[in-house]
Amino acid sequence: MFTLSHTMPVNTEKPSLNQAQIWQGLLLKAENPVPFLDAMSACTVIDRGDNWLLRNFNLRGEEMQERVTFEPKNRVTFERTKSSAMGTILNEIVTLDDGDMGLRFTFTHDVDGLVDGSRTAPPQSAPTAPSKGDRPDGSATTDQTERESS
Repeated sequence: MFTLSHTMPVNTEKPSLNQAQIWQGLLLKAENPVPFLDAMSACTVIDRGDNWLLRNFNLRGEEMQERVTFEPKNRVTFERTKSSAMGTILNEIVTLDDGDMGLRFTFTHDVDGLVDGSRTAPPQSAPTAPSKGDRPDGSATTDQTERESS
């Protein structure tokens, strides 16, 4: 099991986003993550219900599937249901120590070749491939795309 967590401030530039705007950005990312992640080339929502959706997507050439659940205005959980790297990704709206809004991205994946307790993951186990200088988890583009959609 491999877990990686990254928290970042949201309002490092103007205009500042409020919690409702950040939540709308996370909903956009759940519906269509392609603008947020350079490594993702396609995504199609195939089913939906109250506070969840099921989507097929292509990440680095692999066809995958996730069940996405929503805890309104708080957290989006992406649970892989079809993938070579099964696991869960959390996107959470948090309050930082200075009182400002932040986003926490937490990845927990079962990774082939990773020994439990190891501090180093095999290179192919990264949640997404780094590109264009963005963070490998898409967190930098999440903030920017939310700002542009506001």
